[in-house]
Amino acid sequence: MCGIPHGDDRSNTLQRANFGYHCGVVALVLQRRSVPRALLDFMKRITISFRIAMCLALLSLCGVLIARVFGLFPDTHKIRLQGRIALCESLAINCSMLASRADFHGIERNLVAFVTRNEDVRSAALRRADGELVIQVGNHAVHWTGTGDGQSTDGQIYVPIASSNRNWGNVEVAFQQVSSVGSTTSWLSQFMEFAIFLTGFNAVLFAFWLRRVLMHLDPSRVMPQRVRSALDTLAEGLLVLDSQGRIVMANKSFATTIGQEPHQLQGRVASDLAWMGDQDPDKLPWNDSLRDNAQRVGVPLQLKTGEYDERSFHVNVAPIFGEDGKSRGALASFDDVTELEAKRYELLKMLKTLKASREEIQEQNEQLKLLATIDPLTECMNRRSFFPLFDQHWEDSQTNDKPLCGFMVDIDHFKSINDNHGHGKGDEVLKGVAACLREQVGTEGLVCRFGGEEFCVLLPGYDVERAVALAETIRIAMSEIDFEILTITASLGVSSIHLGASSPQEMLEQADKCLYVAKRSGRNQVVAYTLEMESVEVDESKVRRTKPDADESSHTHIPFPAVASLMSALAYRHAETAEHSARVADLCVAVGRSLMSVSEAYILEIAALLHDIGKIGVPDAILLKPGELTTEEWRVMKMNERIGVEIVGSAFYYEPLVDMIRLHKAPYDSRNEVTRLPMGDALPLGARILAIADAYDAMVTQRSYRKARLRDEAFCELRRCAGTQFDPDLVERFIEVVCDKPQLSQTSSDKMSRQTAVQMATQIEELARALDEQDLATIEALAGRLQATAACAGATEMESLAAKLNQSVTESDDASEIFELTIELMDLCRSAQRAAVATN
Repeated sequence: MCGIPHGDDRSNTLQRANFGYHCGVVALVLQRRSVPRALLDFMKRITISFRIAMCLALLSLCGVLIARVFGLFPDTHKIRLQGRIALCESLAINCSMLASRADFHGIERNLVAFVTRNEDVRSAALRRADGELVIQVGNHAVHWTGTGDGQSTDGQIYVPIASSNRNWGNVEVAFQQVSSVGSTTSWLSQFMEFAIFLTGFNAVLFAFWLRRVLMHLDPSRVMPQRVRSALDTLAEGLLVLDSQGRIVMANKSFATTIGQEPHQLQGRVASDLAWMGDQDPDKLPWNDSLRDNAQRVGVPLQLKTGEYDERSFHVNVAPIFGEDGKSRGALASFDDVTELEAKRYELLKMLKTLKASREEIQEQNEQLKLLATIDPLTECMNRRSFFPLFDQHWEDSQTNDKPLCGFMVDIDHFKSINDNHGHGKGDEVLKGVAACLREQVGTEGLVCRFGGEEFCVLLPGYDVERAVALAETIRIAMSEIDFEILTITASLGVSSIHLGASSPQEMLEQADKCLYVAKRSGRNQVVAYTLEMESVEVDESKVRRTKPDADESSHTHIPFPAVASLMSALAYRHAETAEHSARVADLCVAVGRSLMSVSEAYILEIAALLHDIGKIGVPDAILLKPGELTTEEWRVMKMNERIGVEIVGSAFYYEPLVDMIRLHKAPYDSRNEVTRLPMGDALPLGARILAIADAYDAMVTQRSYRKARLRDEAFCELRRCAGTQFDPDLVERFIEVVCDKPQLSQTSSDKMSRQTAVQMATQIEELARALDEQDLATIEALAGRLQATAACAGATEMESLAAKLNQSVTESDDASEIFELTIELMDLCRSAQRAAVATN
């Protein structure tokens, strides 16, 4: 329906079928013969051959009805009654013989067998002449009513039994009723089936026969005026050409199309008309047909009909033969496809625009996806793009016994830089440090902004000595960076896969301990990990920096690619929730980095990313609803918490992670509530941090049904709930971190989020692909989902266009309108993508 219409779509079977008739008639015009009136009348009947066939079929049916009236059809009702009587007489003979021997058990067996074997028999009984009922089979009292006069009917039959030449009694048989009405109805039902079959079969047979017979009738003397009138009624243009290609006759349709009268065209050579293009006149379809006596179908030609006007035709040509089998000329039909060709040209332009838009959207999508892996301030990798690559290199190193090293970098006294020179200068320092790291590491390693002023460098193929040497080079290079009013130093901690780490997180933890030792030893130095550092307590302000127990550490490694896959699924279902989860994870890492180990912070980050993963099980009607939810919808939405716990528990089997997600909604002080959940400091630290970050981001993020709160208003609400819902100490710590790092409080409340832009662009890309494949069902489904996604994101213009596209697909088959709406959606999508890229 959405494909490009071609002119040959209208060169259909009917047109080809008419050729035979036109050619035969026109051949007679060329031979200039006349036809008697009777033959002309007979030829008219050819056009109603099917009606004739139907009349003949109905006449056959009338004959069958007459046969029925005269009794030539068997009376099934009468036959059935006669069969019952014969059956009962046979039973009477058998029962009489048994009665003469007083063998009532034999009679009973006969009656049982009689009733069982005959479906028409309801019941049977043996009754003496004095009326005593001796034997009965079936519910005889119900089915036997008797006639009162001892006479049998079609449903109640008496069978007299004689013994010693006297009437001993009767056998009574109750049959299914065979009334005259039932018989008539049954007969009519059978007869109707027979009549329908007979009528249909005869109609098809007669139509086929008439068509074959009438094909051979000789229409050799049709009057020329009649022929002209018949051809003038056709919508397509017709030219009758002689053997030299001269126009013998042109119908009104062709003459009107080229702006001339029919008589003006007679005698002209058809090839001399203003045909456009560089085509050789001898190669025009009628000339080819006259040479080889073969048909030409669907040949495209263009004819100039005025100074600024031209018409497009699809030409069909068939040769005309005389009685002697020789070619007398040709019949050419011209199907005007000018409007279709114009529409086709427009659709081709739209397809070209659609392809260009699709390529641009793909390119911008790739750019957005790349931006999603990079820290916007430092242009280094972010944590969530770094962890999957770290896992890959770790796996490769273990499998192939390759060296793998890494080190953590921390800018010394960075907080004082922010406090004394402002956050702008702090950002400048971070950019300079990141540029130095990328320059020194080059393509041999990965540089990640690990959080705040911390960076992490991963060096595949490096042993400890090379890693320490590179770290020392970087330390010196960083101290030489000129920031005009200040200089910086940095502390670096180096670790390796061969120093006892059992997971990537444990290797980072070793590097973090080295980093702490470097700071405690005076800063501005490189420290490599040794086994003596295993029991080092990094900082008394941190909950735990000692090595976890063996049982616990063996289960702490959670592959980040699996987490990323779950996040991709969530982003596909609801981009806003995925964006919210990413922001909450950033807040949790910023707060938890100074309160827990690297491994614990890693688990907290995963818990924050997956705390709303259960929403993938919420129906679209609720998940994508732009307004407030009803009570029942909230009940369904709340199920996502249980679903999320089950998904995470079954995917990773790590209890601390599951507890963080399961308990992050638990109140800090639940003494006034009936609950068995832990409370206060018994709640996991990660769950308490996650609860605060989740609530804060929900308050400061714009929703379609409510405005976002200001940052200070959110702080006030957190403090109001401190001690009841949230840990009061962590609330203050959270506020301090957010105030110290303003970028953490930035949300996409005013503009479409990057994740939403990517999701909508992906949907529109799939929409364009479905349009290429003419898959209307997929187009309709994608338009509906795009409409819901746009409504949820507050993109009203895109929502309106998606609704129009959905309506166009379901209610119309206008391909142009569908193309135009899709292109408009792509334009809006590109604008949203550019805005999302600009915000980075």
